[in-house]
Amino acid sequence: MKQRKYPLAVCIVSVMFLLIGSQPLSAAEKIVKMVVAMECGCPETVNRAGSAVKDIPGVLDYDVNGFTREVTVKFDDAKTNVEKIVEGLTQRYFPIEGEPEIIK
Repeated sequence: MKQRKYPLAVCIVSVMFLLIGSQPLSAAEKIVKMVVAMECGCPETVNRAGSAVKDIPGVLDYDVNGFTREVTVKFDDAKTNVEKIVEGLTQRYFPIEGEPEIIK
């Protein structure tokens, strides 16, 4: 059997890539959860709310829960903020009920 020259180095580098890859790339990422006023929690309304969130510049990821009527948004704090997200949703007929909760 042929012995490899650098098996330990390959293992170390692989582990480093795994660890680095699991960390967030930007320290400016934040997550906010808010309850939106939806006339119902049907799939069409949930999709329209998702479209409204997705179209806001700086939004990285989102989840719309039709049952609880909560929208969770992951966004780049350098490109947008909670106020702009609330404004964007309100302009698309999804006003926020109560205060947004910043999770991270």
